[in-house]
Amino acid sequence: MHQPTDDELGRVLRLWDVPFGRERRDLDLTGSPERTEWRTAVESSDGTVYVLEQIAAGKRDHRRRISNTLQTLHDRHVPAVEPYLATTYGSAIGETDGTYWQLMPFIEGVALPRPDYIWDEWRGEALADWLIALRGASQPLPAVLPEVFSVVEYYEGLLASYAKRLPKLHLELQPFVEHLRDRGFVAAHAELRPAFCHGDYHPMNVIWGETSLRSVLDWEFMGYKPEMYDVANMVGCAGMEYPEALLRGLVPAMLDRLRDADLFAPHSWRWFLDYLLALRFAWMREWVVRGEQDMINLELDFMFLLLDNREIILAKWEMLD
Repeated sequence: MHQPTDDELGRVLRLWDVPFGRERRDLDLTGSPERTEWRTAVESSDGTVYVLEQIAAGKRDHRRRISNTLQTLHDRHVPAVEPYLATTYGSAIGETDGTYWQLMPFIEGVALPRPDYIWDEWRGEALADWLIALRGASQPLPAVLPEVFSVVEYYEGLLASYAKRLPKLHLELQPFVEHLRDRGFVAAHAELRPAFCHGDYHPMNVIWGETSLRSVLDWEFMGYKPEMYDVANMVGCAGMEYPEALLRGLVPAMLDRLRDADLFAPHSWRWFLDYLLALRFAWMREWVVRGEQDMINLELDFMFLLLDNREIILAKWEMLD
């Protein structure tokens, strides 16, 4: 990736009528850098700090949908949602010299104390409260594509690919496929109620304050999915980092808060742990794409932990039939 010069950054920022001061490479940016072609923090001549992102040409339509959705959610007073800024000609995407850019204010936060954050009940409650606010303001969202993501179709397609390319991994994943099939999850999945979801909701995609969420980032996978998708992703990420987190701290506090809010259908709660297990196939793909064998092995261990300790986990979550 070409590193823009200060002159080039100045030309880009003029699309927003922001006078370039300096690049702020000293600032750590929360979220996943691979969602963009390149990104950096920049400071204007008046001292305001922004996050500038270069995006691929092929992602412009999707980024426009994200921008429109964030603006709608912001207008509906969903907390911790920061829309992209409009250019001087009213677009959420700026173009110059054949490159495409987006700009948003820099939100300052505090470092997430890993792995100790998973014991903080207040974080679980804050994460739940944000999901409740999102759900209350997310219908309808005209900019979002109407298709509903199917994790069953996703992992079946993944397994078909692994059968040819990675036969050993394909074999190692069979116990989970058989569990989901034999318990009836594949049939039950079709009846899970859909809702708009962030799509990549996990603690590292949050800018944290001392006692609150300040901003939720990385909306690349937003869309309509089974309503507990974001909850399953969050719980899976915490449990993957430290399995005991499934039983105390952030995770039970978040689930209790959501249960008290009566946000999800009983059918969704009933199949929640199986949905969480199915969703780990998406994370397995992430490790495969990156070629991280240690993470592949760790993911397999975590999936077996979910399977082997199913009754203990469900009892703690008060989800036993």
